[in-house]
Amino acid sequence: MTGIIAGSCSKGGGGGTNPNPCSGITVVVTATTSNPSAPGATNGSITASASGGTGFTFSINGGAFQSSGSFTNLGAGSYTVTAKNSNGCSGSYSVFTQNDDDSIDITGSAE
Repeated sequence: MTGIIAGSCSKGGGGGTNPNPCSGITVVVTATTSNPSAPGATNGSITASASGGTGFTFSINGGAFQSSGSFTNLGAGSYTVTAKNSNGCSGSYSVFTQNDDDSIDITGSAE
């Protein structure tokens, strides 16, 4: 037998580039708040959740990511909550806690 190469194979679709795992994915972050009880109090909280993937971790104001979307011991102010899924896709929401009434403003963006 001549001209036969045993054990030869190839894989198509190489090209050396990896597809973006976040292409077509929108991470949506939602949050509920409990406002601080009085001026100067730090007993407010934010509970965030996210959709647009699985395995979410959460960060507040650029801090370390954690497995829970719960943030406690917060004073009145502006906070940015970021959620990141297991593929590294992220989305953020700005949350404002107040202690003068029960209203909050929430704005968001997807990255």
